[in-house]
Amino acid sequence: MSFFSEYKNVQNLLKQKQEIVFYAESRHYFQYYGQLIHDLLETGKVSVTYITSDKNDPLFNSQWKNFRVVHVKWLLGFLFSKIQSSVMIMTMPDLGNYLFKRSAGVDSYIYMFHAAVSTHQQYRQHAFDNYDAIFCTGDYQQKEIRKAEELYKLKPKEIIEYGYPLFDKLNGLKKTSTEKTILIAPSWYSEGILNTCFEELIKELSKLPYQIIIRSHPEYEKRDKKKFEQIKKMISQLSNIKIDTLASVSERLPSSDILVTDRSG
Repeated sequence: MSFFSEYKNVQNLLKQKQEIVFYAESRHYFQYYGQLIHDLLETGKVSVTYITSDKNDPLFNSQWKNFRVVHVKWLLGFLFSKIQSSVMIMTMPDLGNYLFKRSAGVDSYIYMFHAAVSTHQQYRQHAFDNYDAIFCTGDYQQKEIRKAEELYKLKPKEIIEYGYPLFDKLNGLKKTSTEKTILIAPSWYSEGILNTCFEELIKELSKLPYQIIIRSHPEYEKRDKKKFEQIKKMISQLSNIKIDTLASVSERLPSSDILVTDRSG
């Protein structure tokens, strides 16, 4: 029944042109979109459609005016090629390079970074070529994008000096717990903590008088399911270590004293 429900969702979306569409791969991505969506809805002049591939996305319970949430996962490729919208905003690179193509019915595609990192050290060579505009987190990204356009003779994109609202949110956080806590929050690449030194790290940290929290990257959980299950099994045998399943990083950071990460944004 879920496939037919999704098919119905897609058909309803294609019936008319949307105003502003956001796409989120999972519930974790709203933390990067949240401030922008809030500001757009505050104007009272636009409607926002939020497409999520996470059936457990908490946004399904939102009651905001002019805001609707739609679940689409298996039919995304089809939807992307047909959807009509004035603006489509995503934090997913490589638009048009693989499965997800541009639609002629979308007036403008905007890329929004979910990590304040380099555009070429952390992404594929042509990851942003097919976007019309980029919300940059800093001037380093602006310089990199312009240089790439020059090198590869690309059509200039519109650059928006957007910044990184999550920084502002994190800067205002206060510690919420007296318990001494270490947060391990690595990225998902193959040379990261969870694939190279996790067992040794946990073995040593578990000896300390700290609560240990493991916050894996959602891409890691999706791409390395078997390894992640092994990690959860190992953790279940240690009383002072647990997995963080909260959607937003800002919910966990206030209770942490030390952050351990790798090249994660």
